[in-house]
Amino acid sequence: MASTVAIDDLLADVATRGIRDLVVEIRVPATGAHAHLVRAAAVVGVRIHAAPRPFDPTGVAAFADEHAIEGLHFEELAAAMVPVPTRRLLVRSLAVRPLDAGWPARVHAIDIDLLCPMALMRGTDEVARLLRHARDQAPITKMWGGLRAHAGERLLLRAQLRAAVASGCEGVLLVTYDPTQLELLDEFASA
Repeated sequence: MASTVAIDDLLADVATRGIRDLVVEIRVPATGAHAHLVRAAAVVGVRIHAAPRPFDPTGVAAFADEHAIEGLHFEELAAAMVPVPTRRLLVRSLAVRPLDAGWPARVHAIDIDLLCPMALMRGTDEVARLLRHARDQAPITKMWGGLRAHAGERLLLRAQLRAAVASGCEGVLLVTYDPTQLELLDEFASA
């Protein structure tokens, strides 16, 4: 992210739409100098892609000082473990990819509190199938489905939001979002 100004504008925009939780995606690993950015233990709300803007560690530090960061997802990591008082929370966003067939056993073996299957395909039927499969494999685990907001596709996003709810998701993550597509954010907020 180039500066905190864009993030502040985004936060103000999100607040006017009734969305309470926001996650900003920073595409670098949260290790070493960036480890302090992870303060809490959930990936919730709207993840906003920072790319293609260059990564600015100074801007990130200023953002982290001003706003509580609820959790970060990195493409380099399949899961991130964060200690929480009296329990631990493992958010596994890649859990339903076909190459990872052993994920249902891990959901039960390590007591995952929140499962976030990424249903990023365009077809609503495929989104529903993937999320139903995840729900069937983890029937009592809290689940938020990850959806992609396709530019100019308000009706598609609405249909996929309905599919996520019908599939048993307690919440939804808007995984990719173009800030110029404000009507998609409105659709997400009204779901």
